[in-house]
Amino acid sequence: MKKLSFVAVLGLALFLIFGVVPQSVQAETAVINISGMSCGDCVDRIEIALKKMDGVEKAVVDFKKSSADVTFDSTVLKVDDIRTAITQIGYSADDMKAAFNHCDLEKSAKVEKSCSKSKECCANKKAKSN
Repeated sequence: MKKLSFVAVLGLALFLIFGVVPQSVQAETAVINISGMSCGDCVDRIEIALKKMDGVEKAVVDFKKSSADVTFDSTVLKVDDIRTAITQIGYSADDMKAAFNHCDLEKSAKVEKSCSKSKECCANKKAKSN
């Protein structure tokens, strides 16, 4: 019993000396409506971009629902930060319009992974907008 108390006191002392304080995570989930997706590669591109963000724990993009379910630490990120990240890669998120069209970025070869259906998806997108 005395050994257990000594270990507990020692552990507490080390904890206090080194100032290691566990930070509480404020997990929050947001559903963000996305427009501008044309194929499965668009889904992949958005998921990859979201998962690279500090504070994002989980990101699942659904092509059929045109939305993303994002679980994130609200002490690190706000929902608007997530929407902005989506618009910066060429898609619109909720009421935030994309700064450019992702197809234009693909054409100028400024993306790591271009759409495998690039010509088809861009042509379909143009046909729908006319």
